Amino acid sequence: RARQSAIFNALSLTKAWVRRFTGADPALQEVDIRHLLRPDYDQMTLDLFEKYRGHLAEMKTRLDGKGIPLVLMIFPCWEQVIQSATDQAQRHLVTMARELGIPYLDLLPSYREHDPRGRKFFHMSWDHHPSARGYLTASRDLTAMIEPLVNPSGQTSRIAPEPAVEPARSAGEVP
Repeated sequence: RARQSAIFNALSLTKAWVRRFTGADPALQEVDIRHLLRPDYDQMTLDLFEKYRGHLAEMKTRLDGKGIPLVLMIFPCWEQVIQSATDQAQRHLVTMARELGIPYLDLLPSYREHDPRGRKFFHMSWDHHPSARGYLTASRDLTAMIEPLVNPSGQTSRIAPEPAVEPARSAGEVP
């Protein structure tokens, strides 16, 4: 199985390199998001943000009705981490989250702080999917962010309860 994954990753990397050097978009994704990396958004992109805002508001309303909290986690693209692309998409999403009262986590500052070159957090620089280290960093940041939301008492949570302490016994006493 590991070999199959390694072969797939090698072929994906080869495809990305070929696409890049032939002038095609090297990103390996089904939905093109490159327009979000440009500094000026066209009306179609702005309309998509409004549509997304509507879906986000509806999701929040439904979850609020069931007492389920919603948190928006925003993953950056590699180009944003190395500061060669705008962070305008994050600013739009953060504004939406604030207006809708949704707690949010923008991972761009954390990714930039921990690896300004962005090489550790992505499989390939032209593919926007996080690596294992990218997901680990995201999970740690998310845990730190939501801990106060799910544990408002501030007590440290534990996966397993403390073991029961047995009372001291005198010599020769049978349990």
